[in-house]
Amino acid sequence: MEASRSAGGCKERYFLLKLGVEMKDETIGRIGDYLKTFDINVIPNDQGDVDFIEKSLHWNIDPDYKQFILMFGGCYIGLPVYGVRNCSLLEDVSVVELTNEFKIDCDSIADGCCVISMDGGGNPIFFNLSGSISIYDHNLGREDGFAKNFEDMILSAIG
Repeated sequence: MEASRSAGGCKERYFLLKLGVEMKDETIGRIGDYLKTFDINVIPNDQGDVDFIEKSLHWNIDPDYKQFILMFGGCYIGLPVYGVRNCSLLEDVSVVELTNEFKIDCDSIADGCCVISMDGGGNPIFFNLSGSISIYDHNLGREDGFAKNFEDMILSAIG
């Protein structure tokens, strides 16, 4: 397991882990700046963690989310974003465990969906079957759109 490190130490990793995916360099920089401002130590996930998510959830991982967890792991960026391994600010639960727990209670979270976060009320925020981000409101008993994609969710969270 890779040791945690300050987000400020991840600056060098930005270009090494770009991996040809979609998230803009500006967004990656803003994430790093946010984490550095609050001195949040990150625990980057590795390809084995990505493979575990895909195999366990029968889900082709979103490229932006993949890039995020490879660079930052699960961490808090205005809202919690879970990976397989998370920073100390988050619960010790993986996206696989989180998704499987919510599948029991939420009809909207089907196979092929992945719960990556929760709001302050404990409502799951997840990749839906179309690849956009939804939230399931327990009080209203329904799924609502949350963001058109992972990068937009992140940008909204960090302001």
